[in-house]
Amino acid sequence: MPYALTSPSASIGYPKGGKPVSQATIAKLKKAMSDPTRTLHGVSIAERQRAEVDLAKITSKGYYDPQDSFDEQNKKIQFQLSTSLGNFRNEKIEKLVGGVSRSNTDLRNNYLRDLTEIERKKEREAQADAHMQGVLARLQNGEIVAPAYFQNNITQAQLGVITSQQFLTVYQGFVTMGTIHKPIIVEKPIPVEIPATPTPEPTPTPEPTTPTISSLPIIPIIIIAVIVGFFLLRRRARK
Repeated sequence: MPYALTSPSASIGYPKGGKPVSQATIAKLKKAMSDPTRTLHGVSIAERQRAEVDLAKITSKGYYDPQDSFDEQNKKIQFQLSTSLGNFRNEKIEKLVGGVSRSNTDLRNNYLRDLTEIERKKEREAQADAHMQGVLARLQNGEIVAPAYFQNNITQAQLGVITSQQFLTVYQGFVTMGTIHKPIIVEKPIPVEIPATPTPEPTPTPEPTTPTISSLPIIPIIIIAVIVGFFLLRRRARK
C-alpha cells in the first residue's frame, strides 16, 4: 500500500513540525536574498561577479606589443607551445566549466566537457594566430631577420595549409637554431690616425772650395820664405 500524506501541513509545504513560517523568518530570508555578499555554493556572489569582470579582461598574449623585446616574445610563444590545453580559457569556457554539476546527468556533463575541450582548442588557435601576427609584424618592421624560404611557411599559414600553432612550432625551431634572429649590427671601426714618420732631409754635400792664402798655414810659409831668401842672398854673395 503506498504511503499517503496524512498531515495537512505537509501537503501545503509547511516546514517540519507543521508550523507556518513566521514573518521574522521571512524577513530574514528576504534580507539575505537582497544581500550582494550572500554566497552561492560557498563563493560570494560579489566575488563571482568581480571574477567574471576580470575574466572579461583576459586577452590573448600574442598581439604585437612594441614594448616587448625579441626574447620576451619568444618566451610567450614557448609558453603557448608548451602549456597544456587546460590552461587556455575565456569567458565561454568558464561558463561551460561552471555548468558541470553533480545535479546534471552524466550525459549532460560529458556533453559540457566535450564542448569545453572544443572551445579550448579554438582559444588556443586564436592565441596562436595572434602570436603569428606578432611575428609577421616584427618581420615587416625589420625587428627580426628570417631566411627567404621562411616565406613558404608564412604562405602556408595564411592559406590554411598549416595551423597557426604549427607555424609557431616551425618558427620557434628556427629561432632555436639561430636561423631567425635579431638584426646583427656591425659597428664600424673607429679610424685611428697613425702619425706619419717624417722623411729625413738629405744632408747637403758641401761644394769644393779653392784654397786661398788665408786658408794656408802661415808659420810654415814664413819659414820657407826665410830659407829661400837666405839661399838667394848667399848665392849673390858668391858672385
